[in-house]
Amino acid sequence: MALVLMENPETDPDGLMTHGDMGEIWRPNWVIDEETGLPVWSGTWELRRNSSRQFMTSIDNLFITRIRAVAEVWHNVLDDEERAAWKAADATKDGARPNMDGTFANGWNLFAMVALAPLTWSYGNFLAEYADSTTEPDSITFDQADANEQKLFFTLGFSNPPWSDAHIFAMVHQVDPLHIDKRDASRRTYCVGYYQCEEAPVGDQTFTTPVVFPFNLGDKVQVLFRLHRSLDGVTNHMLSCTAT
Repeated sequence: MALVLMENPETDPDGLMTHGDMGEIWRPNWVIDEETGLPVWSGTWELRRNSSRQFMTSIDNLFITRIRAVAEVWHNVLDDEERAAWKAADATKDGARPNMDGTFANGWNLFAMVALAPLTWSYGNFLAEYADSTTEPDSITFDQADANEQKLFFTLGFSNPPWSDAHIFAMVHQVDPLHIDKRDASRRTYCVGYYQCEEAPVGDQTFTTPVVFPFNLGDKVQVLFRLHRSLDGVTNHMLSCTAT
């Protein structure tokens, strides 16, 4: 660790900068102003060097990313009734591997097995047909951040409806107001809503989500809009709107 005197906290260096084989992280040091009681930059930076570690393989990383996405849907998207249905199904359609102990109808094992199945099963002709038929929204718009109702409004525009097996859905993550437009905005988020795109009708599909970070009239609201496209992966969109 080291303290380095810098002239400009905005540019010299950036608030969080990594470089080098081991990685070096610079963070500004803050002190409390005795008159205002607010944090102010001290004019120094803290340098941290990452410790060496055995990096995970790409397969490990992919699995962790996918299982986290499934867990997020299980905990934050499904309601109690839907989870109860999976638990009931798990009582007769166990998710355990052959010759292994049962899962005791906890629902999660069966749900995860089904949710992750498209990532592991290959159907050759089906995949080729799927790749040719996938339809994405022609437009994604953040229409309104309603300060009165504390809700967010979105529109997905389709010239053609999603293919029946496309399973296109949106996960909306609200950015912490303290990190809007900052370098780490895409990481400082909380999942607030989910929408499953419909196969029909063709045209605009609108939906709303609640918020976790309240806002006032005129505030800037920012979201990380993650469009999940089943076997075609995810596209990320940072969208902003002024609250009305």
